[in-house]
Amino acid sequence: MSRFLSLHHVSVLVSDTGRALRFYRDLLGLQPDDSRPALDFPGAWLAVGEQQIHLIEIPEHMPGGPVVAHGGRDRHFALQVADLEPVRARLEAHGVAFTLSRSGRRALFCRDPDGNAIELLELSGRGCLDPAFLGHPPQHLAVALAGVAPADRAHRRVGLQGRAVDPDTDPGRGDRAM
Repeated sequence: MSRFLSLHHVSVLVSDTGRALRFYRDLLGLQPDDSRPALDFPGAWLAVGEQQIHLIEIPEHMPGGPVVAHGGRDRHFALQVADLEPVRARLEAHGVAFTLSRSGRRALFCRDPDGNAIELLELSGRGCLDPAFLGHPPQHLAVALAGVAPADRAHRRVGLQGRAVDPDTDPGRGDRAM
């Protein structure tokens, strides 16, 4: 049996490479990796430490179907960050919806413009239950999708428009992350 050494890259399907680059490069700050080979289809390579993300544009074949509000319960990939707070502040400033990890880690889940779930986690030894990080008890955080009726939420992609709500008072509380 082969001995696996590391994860080399992850491919992420996108419908528009330019729009995806505005999210991954401009918002999250990942740098293009020009050392990777050019292929005969649209896309881009992004460096993540020693690994890469390969954005592959396939607009006519984007996956459909239900997407749950909390990315931790959906297929996702995780990126480690040195400090989660500036990333969280940047997502909030740009109106990107996210949910916090319920596992006790300093981590959050957001989605790119095509609905791909991304976990952003800080491995600093501090717990996610740090009041300065949460701002609210974890049971009071959720994401409500702007303009989407609760019955339709299981069939819609999570977009960049969202707001943090109190699930005990908001009718969308059924979308609370687990």
